Amino acid sequence: VAKFVEEVKTRAKEQLVLPEGKAPAGELARYKRFLKDEATRLKKLHRSSGLGREVCMARAAVIDAMLQHLLRTAIEIAPLGKFKKVPSLAIIALGGYGRGELNPHSDIDIQFLCEDRLLNSAKPHEFLQSVTDA
Repeated sequence: VAKFVEEVKTRAKEQLVLPEGKAPAGELARYKRFLKDEATRLKKLHRSSGLGREVCMARAAVIDAMLQHLLRTAIEIAPLGKFKKVPSLAIIALGGYGRGELNPHSDIDIQFLCEDRLLNSAKPHEFLQSVTDA
């Protein structure tokens, strides 16, 4: 599984780079294709090893790679507005995904943890909006 996870990270770096001038929301087809291709690889892994728990761990790694990439991209393109630096922000995985065991067709439960100053108005700060739209 460790080899598979490293390969996923490599493929994510190669395939999920946002073209200059594009917004993440406009690249949904690219992200969906990545997930579909990785699902095919996960099926092959399952058929070759037969170990369901390892496949669930590998599936969580696929989502980790995708979310990490999306967050990095959002941070790179997000308008800072009144902030001098990027606000502190974390994505927390919950449930089975949080345990590193993501079954096929399971929900991906995540929580955003951020500084209060991103949420101190009725409308989310544009930085936070760009991250959640990604």
